Amino acid sequence: MSDFDRVPILSRRISRERPSYGKQRMQHLLCPVLQRPNITPNSSMNSAYHLPNIGFSSENETISNFHYRNYSDFKLLLQSRIAHRLLHHGELPINALFTNPLFIDIPYPSCDGLWLEFGVFRGESICKSANWKAKYCGNSSNPVFGFDSFQGLPVDWRPNYPRGHFSLNSSATSYVPRNVQLVAGWFINTLPSFLQNIDHHYRDCSPPMTYLHVDSDVYDSARDIFYLLGNRLVPGSIIVFDELTNYPTYDKHEMKVLFEYMSSHANFRLRVIGAATPMYLEPTQDIHYQSVAFIVV
Repeated sequence: MSDFDRVPILSRRISRERPSYGKQRMQHLLCPVLQRPNITPNSSMNSAYHLPNIGFSSENETISNFHYRNYSDFKLLLQSRIAHRLLHHGELPINALFTNPLFIDIPYPSCDGLWLEFGVFRGESICKSANWKAKYCGNSSNPVFGFDSFQGLPVDWRPNYPRGHFSLNSSATSYVPRNVQLVAGWFINTLPSFLQNIDHHYRDCSPPMTYLHVDSDVYDSARDIFYLLGNRLVPGSIIVFDELTNYPTYDKHEMKVLFEYMSSHANFRLRVIGAATPMYLEPTQDIHYQSVAFIVV
């Protein structure tokens, strides 16, 4: 039984700590994603991919729970999808999205909705997304929210990454752009009240996830993110996993959460935006690039 089969347990925990939360989440309506970034394609924009002219029109590029029977099948399917979406020159997905000259075949996130990053550390990646958002969505657009305990990993992760690794004083991220708001604390403690406040601000119309960056590393943290935010993922949502693949225990953490979430949500479909390197099914050592970006379709 996966943790997504035990969500009533977590739901009772949240409802006990914040009595109105569970009821509100049952009744909310998703707000539409409206404003698109001010990007006009032109002839100087290049393809982002090693294989040119790859679009998002083919059904056989989709990932859903209709395409696999078990975890092994899921990993094989994802390996195949990633192989067709390798970025030029081993580019990291976050850079292809937010720092390089614009690409004609990258699906950029909407300006509206929630932009959330989980696992800020020193703020390098959140600075990229926030600066891009300010440039293409305007300074008046909603901020990018960065969640981090700043106490390091909540549990042991993998060799050389014990509990407490990545601990950092939150003042170390004081240089983040003005359109970044940091939320300090464990995700399971801070995210429910954050969402309550957001929904109240929008008069109980819950804005969907537009951009989700999962850099939580360990299984428990990634599971909490998807349990609390999964129903806000809509077609067009961009999801970036920072450590999805290519280290010896990858299939026990972010990858496992993605598999469990997709397996319990029949209508949830993804397509790979891009990855820097192929996915190795049984890596014996860390491979430098472990990040993969997706779009919900």
